[in-house]
Amino acid sequence: MKFVAIYSLLTAAAILLAILFYRLNRKVKTHQQQIESQNNEIAGLEEELDNKLTKARRIHQRLLPDNIPQPEDLFINTYYRPAEYTGGDYYNVFQIDHGAMSSLLNQYLIYYFDVSGHGIDSTLLSIFVNDAIESYFRLRHNPGEKVSTAELMNFIDHRYQEEGFPDDYLVCLFLGRLDLNNYTLSYTTGGLHFPVFRISPQKNTEEIPTGGLPISTGLGLQKDVRPLKQITLEKNDTLLLTTDGLLEQHREGEMYYDDRLEKVLNDCRNLPAPFLREALRQDFDDFNRGEPTDDDITYLALGRPGGKMQSWQLGGDDKLKEKASEIVAFIDKGFGLKDGAELQKLLTELTGSQKSLNEHSAGIRAFKNDDYTLLELEDKAGSIENWKKLLNRDNFTAFDIQRENFKPRKGRTNITYDDFYRRLYFLQYRD
Repeated sequence: MKFVAIYSLLTAAAILLAILFYRLNRKVKTHQQQIESQNNEIAGLEEELDNKLTKARRIHQRLLPDNIPQPEDLFINTYYRPAEYTGGDYYNVFQIDHGAMSSLLNQYLIYYFDVSGHGIDSTLLSIFVNDAIESYFRLRHNPGEKVSTAELMNFIDHRYQEEGFPDDYLVCLFLGRLDLNNYTLSYTTGGLHFPVFRISPQKNTEEIPTGGLPISTGLGLQKDVRPLKQITLEKNDTLLLTTDGLLEQHREGEMYYDDRLEKVLNDCRNLPAPFLREALRQDFDDFNRGEPTDDDITYLALGRPGGKMQSWQLGGDDKLKEKASEIVAFIDKGFGLKDGAELQKLLTELTGSQKSLNEHSAGIRAFKNDDYTLLELEDKAGSIENWKKLLNRDNFTAFDIQRENFKPRKGRTNITYDDFYRRLYFLQYRD
């Protein structure tokens, strides 16, 4: 009887345990299903956010100017790298419309800005700032009238206050008017705490103050408090204009502005602006070791080389042979080019075919002084892959700052290119 009782008790216990296990298993499965559902929901939200940020990035990329004008005797070279899907930085350069007097006044507006945050909000703020600048020239500027960057800053600030953006949004802005009659850059800044850098061959890099209060609803309208300043661009000078992303990048306790920038600018003081742009990119990447950046990287190199410069427009006419001969004569048969036929052959390789070269327009600028010869090819339909094939030639090499001396290799043609604006540069130093 005791055995039967014990057996019955054990059986009941087993049944109870089975029931408890079944219920527990159901709860576990329910929780697993809930977790899986939540994970799917999170994945869906992440995908939705990713799609929105991707769209925002495309919008921001479309906002960037399709072209940066190159005045006849200047180089204006830009670099932009967003920190995330979309960034808060923007830049633009355009010739100011003075109607029939444009050729006489010959002025350009150069501006760049950094808005708070990243992502969709920063893209919307960028759209607002660009729209405000366009509105000023559409509503307030009459061709032939003087353009004051201080007045333009007031106009943008006033429009910003009217829109009523949140107090924690900021716009840090540089507005410059470049006058090519006297090579002066008159500028007004707000919220920029890093200077403009003047790089000259005969002296160390000069830091020119910026400053001024940022545009913010938290500060209210700041009318006429951001002063107008002016820089004279001498021959062989290059100005470096940059937002704070490049300068504030940290790596292993070092800050790029404090620990690297001055050296690279001084060591590269003899480089023309297109190659200074590339030298800075290479040195920054070396400093940051290819890691993602904390902020957008945006800078402009504005160079006025001292020497002779000439330009040609290729394609669309039957004078290619004649122009090629003129170019080779101007550069003193540099870059290993003995005659116009060799230049035509090189251009055909770069554009893909002789037919392609004849059918679309490409621009060439050539510059020379006592130290080097530089050739710039601007080809909106150009193939970067064709350009890279140049590096297989014995006398061509990709520009490399060479950590020891930051100088391009003499006796060879150094090459760099801007893939965004489809500009290819050849540089050859004289022996």
